[in-house]
Amino acid sequence: MRLRVLAVTTLIIGLNIPLVAQRGAPPTRRAPNVVLILMDDMGYGDIGSYGVRDARTPNLDRLAREGVRQLFWRIVRTEQRQKAARSGRWKYLMDGENQLLFDLETDAGERHDLAAQRPDLVLKLRALLAGWERDVDQKGRASR
Repeated sequence: MRLRVLAVTTLIIGLNIPLVAQRGAPPTRRAPNVVLILMDDMGYGDIGSYGVRDARTPNLDRLAREGVRQLFWRIVRTEQRQKAARSGRWKYLMDGENQLLFDLETDAGERHDLAAQRPDLVLKLRALLAGWERDVDQKGRASR
């Protein structure tokens, strides 16, 4: 009987501690929410927010509308060196020594390079890509 009373008392006190702490605590700033979705063999045309019509993905589409889409990749081979950063509607591509910038909202086929007209975005996306590469390379060295 004593053990049951102790267990119930502990449970009641334990459940009320967050409420008491919450009332007396000053408001704190919340960290941003981050959703990371990893998928294997998914193309940009596999979800609705990128224009596909035959696959319904309303929750992912809502996340894409309300958030900022960022994507990074690189290919390093003897005959090919490419890396890219995508942020929102903009895609920065470095193909060897060539730097290209595309507005994917108006040019989904990536036919019109805007790098010369928007050097500010080229610098911003190049810095974003460089930061991602530093992070990836550091994690790669740490795991060895």
